[in-house]
Amino acid sequence: MTFEKKVVFFDLDNCLYPKSYAIHDMMASRITAYFADKLGVPEDEAERLREIYYRHYGIAIRGLVLHHQIDAVDYDKRVDQSLPLEKVVKRDDRLRDMLLELRKKYKLWIFTNAYVVHATRVLTLLGISDCFHGVTYCDYDAKDLVAKPMPEMYARVMKDAGITKKENCIFFDDSYGNIVGARDFGWKYTIQVVEEDEALPEPQAGSHVIRDIHDSKEFLDSVVEKNEPEV
Repeated sequence: MTFEKKVVFFDLDNCLYPKSYAIHDMMASRITAYFADKLGVPEDEAERLREIYYRHYGIAIRGLVLHHQIDAVDYDKRVDQSLPLEKVVKRDDRLRDMLLELRKKYKLWIFTNAYVVHATRVLTLLGISDCFHGVTYCDYDAKDLVAKPMPEMYARVMKDAGITKKENCIFFDDSYGNIVGARDFGWKYTIQVVEEDEALPEPQAGSHVIRDIHDSKEFLDSVVEKNEPEV
């Protein structure tokens, strides 16, 4: 039997850095402004559409592309690339040290709905870009955008990471919907990141909840390795 190393998939935004950075809020306001400008609608209607598309598709831009034929790359330049990340995101040596320890045992992979430009910026600012074996992102250049929580996105990241067994997939994400998607896809360890000041979700989205992404190694040591010793 061929041994297959487990892969730990990490979401990026609001997962590897705290929500207190408020990057999501900055992004939301830019998305709403983009909607209003491109669609020629009032701000309240733009906000309504943004929320609908985000809930339905996992990312708002998919709704824009499908229903309004918007150029996703232009959207990225006007929204994600305009974020002042350098003023907000700080290097996290504690996170880096934890990831480097995990890397000794697991393959580490970034799994994000952001475009590659945004992912690269965030990873570089956090000081962890060299901690991962690869990155799977939403390809804004593609004709048909595929994103979490679509089953095709989980299949794609497994192919990208070179893994075939769903039981060897470990996934950390702050999004309830993305965790449910991974669970329904058949991944064994689906861990939602819920910060200390947030209420625990009811019902629980996946297999586990973790309060601090810095505790990922402790979690994996106590849950995954304890229950599944390597042979």
